[in-house]
Amino acid sequence: VTPAVYTEVAIFTGGYDPGEDNFPEPFYDFNNNGTKESNEWSQSDDTQDVNKNNVYDTHNADGNDYGRALYVVELATGNLLYSMKHCPDDGTEVTTGTAQTSKKFKYCFPADPTVVTGYVDEQLSVLRAIYTIDIYGNLFRFDYSDSEWAMHHVFSTNPGSLSESGTMAGGIDNDEPWRKVFYAPSVSWGGSGNFFDTTNYRYNDVSFEGTRNIASLYFGTGDREHPTYNLAHDRIYAIYDDTSVKAEKISTSGSIPVTSAPYGENNLLNLTCDELGLNTQKAGATATAAAQYKWGLNAILTDDVVNQLVMPMELDSSGGLGENDAKGWYVILDQQGADDYCDHCSYKADIDNDSIGARDNHYGEKVFSRLTLYAGTLYFTSYQPSFDDPCAPEGNGLSYALNYLNASAALNLNQNNDIYVEGDPGEDPEPKTLQKDITDRYRKVSNIKALPSALSPVTRKGKTYIPGFGEIVDRDRPIYYWLKH
Repeated sequence: VTPAVYTEVAIFTGGYDPGEDNFPEPFYDFNNNGTKESNEWSQSDDTQDVNKNNVYDTHNADGNDYGRALYVVELATGNLLYSMKHCPDDGTEVTTGTAQTSKKFKYCFPADPTVVTGYVDEQLSVLRAIYTIDIYGNLFRFDYSDSEWAMHHVFSTNPGSLSESGTMAGGIDNDEPWRKVFYAPSVSWGGSGNFFDTTNYRYNDVSFEGTRNIASLYFGTGDREHPTYNLAHDRIYAIYDDTSVKAEKISTSGSIPVTSAPYGENNLLNLTCDELGLNTQKAGATATAAAQYKWGLNAILTDDVVNQLVMPMELDSSGGLGENDAKGWYVILDQQGADDYCDHCSYKADIDNDSIGARDNHYGEKVFSRLTLYAGTLYFTSYQPSFDDPCAPEGNGLSYALNYLNASAALNLNQNNDIYVEGDPGEDPEPKTLQKDITDRYRKVSNIKALPSALSPVTRKGKTYIPGFGEIVDRDRPIYYWLKH
């Protein structure tokens, strides 16, 4: 047996283009609400109309000048082993070899790449995939096989969807300013639970390839360079990557298209209002109807090639027929628990959102760190500016623990909605039910002095802890990417 030969490499992206500092353009926030009013920006003011086009620019439609690249460099020699760079609109893309170009590499890449390694044919530490995400949330995957590199465009964050919470495919929202991404996605290699895993790729007379290389990816949005702006409604995303999967007819020749990537927000299920939370109920519904409602959402969220529970159809050479289900989910941070947005749900807790400092107020909330996926739970922090007092720069910090399958509360972080029963005289009451609804997704701390950072696991004396959450029981798991068993 020929021993394996390994090459140690550095993998990095092109970085941030400072030209993005001018998107959105500056404005005078006279009323301290983070949004641009008609009297707060003027095209005749050169300090405001920075791009000198007499239009208020919320995002960069033309593309960046710098940072539009991915590099793979051999550590021992410094040789460039692979690069993917920007190709002009009037140019010709290079899709083979080690020096490739793409017209899709239009924007800069401020986030580090996420690199997944593991066993391949009994060889350890072999590259499985590279994920990169640009400033406007275009998510790409790179594969290396048989000395060839291949790129796949997996997902685009912008434009958003018009889907109400609890729905998908509601149409495209072309009016909302684009959201930005500064941090790399976290990865669940092999999918996520039975919502998206290898067992979903099955059908009579069809053979599938590449199902072991599927992945779920998780990231948040937030404009780190404009932390007090409130122009875009920022999100948390879970994306199902099925670009590795191929299908062939067994009895006849010919390939069958399986993936229809790149996907957009319109392909995702909106779970802003915690519809699948343990103690969330559909407002006004009977117990049976409420259970059926959740069952239906779970069926939509199950990424099955042919989801016969939802829409029976045959997988054939026309392709795309298995794409009737969701390719992940998302949460609109500042709409969580909003009266007019979530009135189709009822919760055990009273929603306190009367002011910026209130526990359940999410106005202007955004993510300025990488999400940590650990033991099936998404841990992350978010930031909410203090809009009401320009002389007090402190804002609010929130820390989250979400179920990676459906965005529900993974921990009981709001004890005020727990139900208690009376104990013996002189003794403290014991909790009867530990509730988990939308208010248990997060904790909130007011008047923080610095922007929140990632919640990374810390191992000490054989135990693993998440800062602010205590000991995590499932500790024998990869930290940088989660291997779904």
